[in-house]
Amino acid sequence: MSTINVGTIKSITSNVPPKFEDSGGTSVGQLCRASIRFNQVGTQTINQAFNVSSLTDIGTGYTQINFTNNIRNEAGTQTGAYVVTLASNGSAVSTHHLGMFVVDTPSTSNVRILFFNIDNSAVRADCNMAFVTIHC
Repeated sequence: MSTINVGTIKSITSNVPPKFEDSGGTSVGQLCRASIRFNQVGTQTINQAFNVSSLTDIGTGYTQINFTNNIRNEAGTQTGAYVVTLASNGSAVSTHHLGMFVVDTPSTSNVRILFFNIDNSAVRADCNMAFVTIHC
């Protein structure tokens, strides 16, 4: 096995992630397309982000995450077909939350998410700390 030590890996195509393939040309890995750690309470605040330009506060527990660059698949085609992973860490309403992908049509430029109180799924709640990653 060889080890490569580099400072930067670039795709040959603009705004298209590099591929990770085995010796047979089969895709064996993907890069995260976007990630964010943010606070929904009060004025929404981004604590850390990759490929996220801003947040839009739509209501209690309801946030739109706006991407800096449109989400693209490995072929470089803009796509709204991606996986969203969510985690949260408490709020004034409850220490338990359930993150949920909003039933809007996924977009290449943003994703809308809702957080609910897991103890009462009828109650939406702003999270003190929410974590979201986007993968194709």
